[in-house]
Amino acid sequence: MIHSIEAEIALIGSALASPDDCTDALDRVRPEHFFDGVHGLVWSEVQKQMRAGRADVLTVSAALSGDA
Repeated sequence: MIHSIEAEIALIGSALASPDDCTDALDRVRPEHFFDGVHGLVWSEVQKQMRAGRADVLTVSAALSGDA
């Protein structure tokens, strides 16, 4: 299987920068698709925050650090 850490980072960054433009990825990409397990964990939180309508760097970061 081919993987790209850079593509994983780009997807997460794009979703955080412009969540409205990444709604297709919300339903198509699952955390287990990520090669890097940390990226999968971050993507899971991004999905959760996108579904709640509040996905941004601060909310995702706070949730992952336990400050939410």
